[in-house]
Amino acid sequence: MPGLMQTPAYAEAVIRNAEGEGATDFSVGKWLQLRIDRQRVLARDPTVRVAAIIDESVLRRPVGGPAVMRGQLHHLADLIRQPNIDVRVLPSRVGLHAGLDGSFVLFGMPKPYPEVAYAETLGGRRFMESPTSKRYALAYDRLRDVAFDRREAAELIAEIKEELP
Repeated sequence: MPGLMQTPAYAEAVIRNAEGEGATDFSVGKWLQLRIDRQRVLARDPTVRVAAIIDESVLRRPVGGPAVMRGQLHHLADLIRQPNIDVRVLPSRVGLHAGLDGSFVLFGMPKPYPEVAYAETLGGRRFMESPTSKRYALAYDRLRDVAFDRREAAELIAEIKEELP
């Protein structure tokens, strides 16, 4: 689930998991506040456009328990309705696809700045400019082609939310 689209409860569960046994309320609170601060750009500046393709398995993974997931799915359904946010879902019926090597983020910037790709792994974080970022842009296009569009994504999110205990 993209950080820009996480509810505070969902984000806290993700952060606590990432921090592991060494997590303190202070460190979790610090990372959570940073995430929430970054999310404010979506409400503050409607010209900022965000597009995300979320794997269906992410929507079905019970992060934080049923109540947290219900809130997260409700929040995601609200985000889909915003004109500057494009949320698509990659259905689990899609077998091999361009995102199997891991998640990534593409940053489109005004000219003369190049498009930048960002990938985060256990081995570290990488920012890549052209020509390497082009490979990520092509992968994104291929994922978008097989992902559910906004309407289909909204229907699936509502269906998964109804399935929660």
